This record gives sequence, C-alpha cells and structure tokens, in this order.
Amino acid sequence: MPKLAPTLTILVAALSLSGCLISTDVYTGQSNTSKREFLSYAGARSPVFLDVIGASNYAAAAARHASGSVPGLPTVFTAVRTEAGQPGFHVALALDAPANARLETLCAGTPIPPVQRRSSRGILAAFCAGGEPISGARAKIPSHSGPDDPEFARAVTMVMVEMFPINQPDRENQRQWITN
Repeated sequence: MPKLAPTLTILVAALSLSGCLISTDVYTGQSNTSKREFLSYAGARSPVFLDVIGASNYAAAAARHASGSVPGLPTVFTAVRTEAGQPGFHVALALDAPANARLETLCAGTPIPPVQRRSSRGILAAFCAGGEPISGARAKIPSHSGPDDPEFARAVTMVMVEMFPINQPDRENQRQWITN
C-alpha cells in the first residue's frame, strides 16, 4: 500500500490538470516593456488587425476576445484589415500549429498545416511588425466547439497576456500560466 500513494498522487494531479489551459511565451529577444510599447503605439488611435491564419471564421471572435485583454492597455482588435490604423502591425493566430512552427511564418501570413489533436487544441500567436515577430505565445486548451466557446475565449485572452506581460525584469521571457 505505501508504494501506491505516490502513484495515486501523480494520477490525481494529472487528472486535475487534464482540463487546464496552459500558455507560455515564445522568445523573440524583445523586452516585455518594448512589446507593450509597440502594442500601445499600434493601437493608440485605432484597432489593431488580428488574423487567424487558415481559420478566418475564427477571426471576428478572436478579435472580440482579445480586445481589452492586455492588462493596463485599452487595445481594441479588429478582424478587418482596413480598420487598422497602423497596417504594419498585426496579431496572427494559428490553430493547432505544430511544435516546430515559426513565428516568422505566422507573421508572413503563410498557412501552417494543423496537427490533428483529439483531446486538446493549440494556439500559436504572434504580434508582428511587417513580417517580423515582436512577441509570441502558445496555448494548449481542451477541445472546444468553435470560436464562441468559452475555452477558446480563455485561450485567446491568455496568449494576449503572455505576449504583452506587465514588465517583470527578473522573469523576462520565462512566464508560464496554468489555469483551471
């Protein structure tokens, strides 16, 4: 019986995390302060364009979920490119991107073939200046039913928080969130 306790503890922990959303930032070399300054500039007078590469039916919902989600910044996002006041800046999302997908590919707008997943979905996000990534994040979420599903909304919010964290110099590019 004593040998069963560690195994049982691991099993309980795994089951409790199975429905969690996990997000982490992707290193770009930019400081957290500069990421936020770029976003502040891009969204100062008009919405920032947000595109969902390869799943345009998700774009409007993703823009709604992202709007107002960056702590301390009142940034609004739009799924309509012509509504963006700073066309050189945009956020690009890809659903179920493979682990080796690059932010540069996402910023260029090149479709990324999705990986088939059964129990969870992934999001790769990039904030871009032209074809260059300024910031990036990944999220893994439980399967969801579509763009208006609360799990998808939580995932979009979390990748936005990861891409534009409030400056914590001792934790630059080392953040990871696990939420239930």
